Amino acid sequence: IPAGKSKSLNITGKRAITSLKVRIPINSNYNDLLRQLTLSINWDNEKSPSVWSPLGDFFGTAPGINEYKSLVMGMTEIGSQVSGVRGQDSRGISKSKDQSTKDKYNPLILPSVSHGQHSNTPSLFEFYSYWYMPFENKAKVTIKNESGKTQKISLIVKHTPLKSSFNNLGYFHAKWHRDLETDKKQPLDWKIMETSGRGRFVGTMLHIWNPKGKWWGEGDEKFYVDGEKFPSTIGTGSEDYFGYAWCSPEIFSSAYHSQTTNFHNRGHISNNRWHIGDNIPFQKSFDAYIEKYFINSRPTLYAGIAYWYLSKNGVDKLKEIPVKDRMGYYTGLKIFKEKNALEAEKLPIANISNGKTATQNMVNFGNAWSEDNQLWWTEAGVDDFIELEIDSPENSEKNLIAQLTTAPNYAKIQIYFNGKKVGNEIDGFSQRVVASGKINIGKVKIKKGKNILKIKITGANPKAKKSYMVGLDYVKFE
Repeated sequence: IPAGKSKSLNITGKRAITSLKVRIPINSNYNDLLRQLTLSINWDNEKSPSVWSPLGDFFGTAPGINEYKSLVMGMTEIGSQVSGVRGQDSRGISKSKDQSTKDKYNPLILPSVSHGQHSNTPSLFEFYSYWYMPFENKAKVTIKNESGKTQKISLIVKHTPLKSSFNNLGYFHAKWHRDLETDKKQPLDWKIMETSGRGRFVGTMLHIWNPKGKWWGEGDEKFYVDGEKFPSTIGTGSEDYFGYAWCSPEIFSSAYHSQTTNFHNRGHISNNRWHIGDNIPFQKSFDAYIEKYFINSRPTLYAGIAYWYLSKNGVDKLKEIPVKDRMGYYTGLKIFKEKNALEAEKLPIANISNGKTATQNMVNFGNAWSEDNQLWWTEAGVDDFIELEIDSPENSEKNLIAQLTTAPNYAKIQIYFNGKKVGNEIDGFSQRVVASGKINIGKVKIKKGKNILKIKITGANPKAKKSYMVGLDYVKFE
């Protein structure tokens, strides 16, 4: 497809699309490309498409490519072709025997390799949709290229004759949008969709851009059926609606709900929820919202797709969004990194008297922790200790600097370096979880080779909950 142009596939007859797949070759920037390419579908004699979306988002996740599988949508990688064997190519992609090498619908099929060899040919990504999409006379499936360069795309559509009257069916709709502000009528709510007519709501995908981190959810979904003044569906939180709980950043794919990308609730988050067994019928109208916890200027920004079926005379109020508004509103994450710091969670543990250690991500508490993580020591008590190993290329004498975490259930500690007490006792108590900032522990003699930094629990503040936890972000020498 040349830059600025589009190509369409026309299907005639009383039929239904049962499978829609797109294959796309390796690209250096999928985040932009999959917003610059759009997919649209016009049913019968429609002037405006019932389906319109950036190409990647339509398939249930954003931005770019996040591999996942669900019942009706997914993104998978197709490895280089191999003849007669099973194995992996140089990129670790699984390859099966005779993997569609004769697929006449795929002009981008990869060449097969000799028996037993591994190929360096890049893989393709295949996006699939299994939504049932009936029409009465004609379907026009269009891909538009607004990337500025010619793009090679493979579109593979399967369709079948309708065996019943179209009068009992509805047109499939899917519309992407991002409101620059929340709805003026309901300022706390972000509009998923608004439509009138007869139909069924069957799902949504929500892409959240949340660069400052912290839990973005706690937004209740609210569904208004047939002009209701109060929603007949009102939820208990975004995480519950999308099929998990307690603001988990865990990536998962299930038949009806998935979290396809998340980095500790910071940056890009993408969730989808398919209403298959619990689709919502409406006779006159349907409005869907989700409560938005953070304001746009924070920034925390939403974009998403609603998926639904609608009768012939129904009104779809969502319009196409220009390419300038589909891109550029999110940027790369800027993660704080303390210069010359030794990240505590990466230091080898030489010895521990009791308890457990873990790397704890701290973005839900702010962005003051170097590389967003700390070494978290729990389930220990008074007089317990942990020893961390620090390697030095030379002998020297410098100030030992540290940043710790203070919290309502953190302990008092004493630091030792190579067996010698350094500085005063440090109280880890505070009313909330905060980073201590740089603390000059004291001057230490560093020897070439292995050094031991020891942290000993000495007690707890009278106001503290006696859990005796310790959090160490980093140490450094100045």
